[in-house]
Amino acid sequence: MTVKNIRKKICVVLLIVCLAVFGIVWHMNEFTIEFNISDSETQEIAFGENYEPPTVEALLKGTILFSNGIPVEVSRSGSVDTGKTGTYTESYTASVRWICEGEVTREIDVVDVVPPVITLAGSEQMHIDQNTAFEDPGFTASDDYDGDLTNNVHIRGEVDTDVCGTYIVEYSVTDAAGHETTAVRTVYVDDKEAPKMTMSGEAEMVLTAGSTFDDPGCTASDNVDGEVEVSIEGQPDMSTPGEYTIHYRAVDAAGNAAECARTVYVKAAPSADVKDPGNKVVYLTFDDGPGKYTEDLLEILDKYNVKATFFVTNQFPDYKNMIAREAEAGHTVAIHTYSHDFSDVYASEENYFADVNRIADVCESQTGVRPTLLRFPGGTSNEVSKRYCPGIMTAITASCDTLGYSYCDWNVDSNDAGGASTSSEVAGNVIEGIKNHNVSYVLQHDIKDFSVDAVEEIIQWGLANGYTFLPLTSSSPMCHHSVHN
Repeated sequence: MTVKNIRKKICVVLLIVCLAVFGIVWHMNEFTIEFNISDSETQEIAFGENYEPPTVEALLKGTILFSNGIPVEVSRSGSVDTGKTGTYTESYTASVRWICEGEVTREIDVVDVVPPVITLAGSEQMHIDQNTAFEDPGFTASDDYDGDLTNNVHIRGEVDTDVCGTYIVEYSVTDAAGHETTAVRTVYVDDKEAPKMTMSGEAEMVLTAGSTFDDPGCTASDNVDGEVEVSIEGQPDMSTPGEYTIHYRAVDAAGNAAECARTVYVKAAPSADVKDPGNKVVYLTFDDGPGKYTEDLLEILDKYNVKATFFVTNQFPDYKNMIAREAEAGHTVAIHTYSHDFSDVYASEENYFADVNRIADVCESQTGVRPTLLRFPGGTSNEVSKRYCPGIMTAITASCDTLGYSYCDWNVDSNDAGGASTSSEVAGNVIEGIKNHNVSYVLQHDIKDFSVDAVEEIIQWGLANGYTFLPLTSSSPMCHHSVHN
């Protein structure tokens, strides 16, 4: 036998031995398939969410051979419907023909995790009047899984509209998954009704200066609090003619206030009968001052011991001290206007008498006496007032008697506010006018220097021709124009 043959036989024997050993080892080796899953075996996912399957890997492993594992293809079965709650199962399998196969399952729970929603109609905070019915504005309830749950809503809490206070109304609903939702409405029962005012006596009273004012009173009752205390503000000065307002006010426990007012007209006490001033009488009257020429006028009047009447304004407040000088010299201080602004003064009867009261306050502060004699801006017959308030002259002339005021116009116009511009023209106009009247009411303006300069000539002519110069008083006859508005 050759060496080559011997070697060949040895190789065959070794191969047989190796195969025998491998077969023994193969039969001794135990194979398994091992799975690796990126998620846990059980997963919970919210209803409606997107579901992504996990990553699953499989390895074939043996106890002796392939102990580190050989990757094996994995197949998946089963589906998950996130549009419907429940438990879903997925299976993952892997197999190696004739050797081994494996399977792993996992559960996916699709659950309803969103609670229902309650939507309140109307406001979450409501205010209603006491003693009125409470009507719930309503509500709706819905769930992303169960749908409309409005009929499942439970309401707790009541509103007692007979009693003021704060009330809580609670709305609750539970979905099939057991999630509960609540909503709250706050209802405030308020007392919004003000007390009722009842005034005794007349709302307008006319009394005579010097008399006693007895307030007839006023009461107030409230729908909740019953009788309510009434506060009183204002009191007529019974020594001073004018218009006074008394305010009555009541406030209930809820802060609702009610007011009413009474007007009291204090009329000047009847003066002595009007006296006949006699013949050839001249009443010199000056409007619109005092101004920078008033002092010169007072010196002229004092020179001849002539007394005049000043219908004063507050157009030039730097000269208001001259009002006191006029009164101290024995002249009559009377009311013309505070502002002399026709658009304001004649805007309403209320505006007019408010203006009168303001200038009367100035006169009283200067002289200690509140005048009751006045002259309307533009005179009683003026028609310019129609631009601002039709019928106002008719109204205020009637009210003057009620309030105790006397008013006086003129029958001799110096025309110093018209065409005249020199002292000689003014003196001529006045003298010609006086000649035509037994009792003359002369209109001039002491804010015009040329008109003041004419006074001395007028007085000299009057005295030389037997005229008497007098100031207007409460017993003087008044000159009245016709009312044209």
